[in-house]
Amino acid sequence: AHHGDDLAEDIVMRLLRGAGWPGLGGMPGVDHERRLLRPLLDWRKSELRVFLEEAGATWREDPSNSATDRTRNRIRHDILPLLRRENPSFVETARQLWTLAHIDGEYWNDKLPPLSSPIKDYLLQATELDAYQAARLRVYKAVLDAMGPGQALASHLLLLDRAWVRKNCGRTIQFPGDKIARVEPDGIHFSFQHRAP
Repeated sequence: AHHGDDLAEDIVMRLLRGAGWPGLGGMPGVDHERRLLRPLLDWRKSELRVFLEEAGATWREDPSNSATDRTRNRIRHDILPLLRRENPSFVETARQLWTLAHIDGEYWNDKLPPLSSPIKDYLLQATELDAYQAARLRVYKAVLDAMGPGQALASHLLLLDRAWVRKNCGRTIQFPGDKIARVEPDGIHFSFQHRAP
């Protein structure tokens, strides 16, 4: 089961990959789509080991955890020890970031217009884009998420917003999952890139 140390690793991985806020806060505690529940994110690995020892249970370690050909394991064995040397409470700091990200996410999920998914073609009207940059970025991300798999990175969302603010009509931004966003005079048109067969 994922625990607090795994959460810290996940946050570092997301930072390295260019995740934006609140995704930078780490994996969700509840993932309804995948029917996943992660109740141990508040526990450090060392705390879980002590608990199991006191209960007379044995600790089971996945043998693949030691393979340094995996990004997560290199973060676990090489990067996290350096971060803990600078901040011995790094795992707790990561959990605080996770908490703040989820508080922020709940607020925006309540404020954003509901989108029915999957979306194949969507025009985000100019009138919906007369808001704070934080709100625009959230709306872009919500539309892209409703289009299906492919995670939008912060750099691409910021690029799209810059194109909108500058009214660069005709500018198209490519997102993972063959998704595109095109700046038009009346808004931003989200669709899928058509590939030749």
